[in-house]
Amino acid sequence: MDDVLKTIGMRLRAHRKGRGLTQDEVAELAGMTQSYIGSVERGEQNLTVVSLDKILHAINMKYDELFKSMDVNEANTSQYILNEITAKLRYRSLSEQRFVLQFVDNLITWKDEKDDSN
Repeated sequence: MDDVLKTIGMRLRAHRKGRGLTQDEVAELAGMTQSYIGSVERGEQNLTVVSLDKILHAINMKYDELFKSMDVNEANTSQYILNEITAKLRYRSLSEQRFVLQFVDNLITWKDEKDDSN
């Protein structure tokens, strides 16, 4: 259960940040407290369907976006990791996405060169 809550929280946080909203703004839009939103995003809160619906509406996120490809039993698979990366970058600007791609390219090159020297 904890993995489900953490996954939901991570996805909500990524979407909120991608929309440029603060926890305070989401709390106000959803009629909740900032501390409640924070605990949901950290996966500490076992939220109700009604609360989830309010948060989704506040951040303009659809249910299918939240639950797409979500299988916590496969949380360590390559596809899951790629889906999570995509979710985190989806609402970032093109320049931020390019920056992350360049960073990953540099990191992989560095790692490959390090591995080759050993």
